[in-house]
Amino acid sequence: MNSIQILTLAIAIVFPAVGVMGTIAAVLYNNRRLDDLKGDTKSQGDSLRADLKSQTDILRADMNRQFDSLKKHLDDKIDTAFAHMELLLKLHEAEHHKK
Repeated sequence: MNSIQILTLAIAIVFPAVGVMGTIAAVLYNNRRLDDLKGDTKSQGDSLRADLKSQTDILRADMNRQFDSLKKHLDDKIDTAFAHMELLLKLHEAEHHKK
């Protein structure tokens, strides 16, 4: 073989081998980046889940407070209306059913 044939054979062997090694290196690098991204995504998901839970707890406490306030308000209204109806009944009995 002459030198040009040897050079051509060497190039034909070396360049694909370098290309394969570069491809393997790129795949390994991207896999590492994907693992890092997966870890970041998991930690962000955990953080969002914790934030959502705390906001839900705050909302639940606020709704319970508002419902308790509404319940007290309605109970007061019902008690007032009942007392008024009792007063009207006593007044009616005093006027029409004199005992």
